[in-house]
Amino acid sequence: MPLPTDEKIVALSQQLLEKFDLIFGLHPGFRPAHAKGIMLHGTFTPTAEAAGLSRAPHLNRPSTPATVRFSNSTGIPVIPDNDPNADPRGCAIRFHLAERVHTDIVAHSTNAFPARTGQDFLEFLSAIAATGTMPT
Repeated sequence: MPLPTDEKIVALSQQLLEKFDLIFGLHPGFRPAHAKGIMLHGTFTPTAEAAGLSRAPHLNRPSTPATVRFSNSTGIPVIPDNDPNADPRGCAIRFHLAERVHTDIVAHSTNAFPARTGQDFLEFLSAIAATGTMPT
């Protein structure tokens, strides 16, 4: 996917990445958030009834290649799975429909996101950084 060209979005993205680095430390070669995870590859096979529920391509084909990633939320790649700071947990699913064509489902284990906008999320991370502790 192409990167955004809107200067405000690019600047906000950079600020968010800087906050992640401040909170979780630098871990070259790892994601700034959801650094620890496991990637799985397989085939999604819908039930016969699925086509009656949606026009989604992956529900209307016999099968679709899929990639799934389960992760802990932090930017710390060695955080123990049983550490409460590893929450919320993430789950991302990509249905590979064709070359460079896909459907993504991105979810986490809480019932809401901590902020409504990217700017609000930056303020949330700034508050966490100011306390010097990760939220539990």
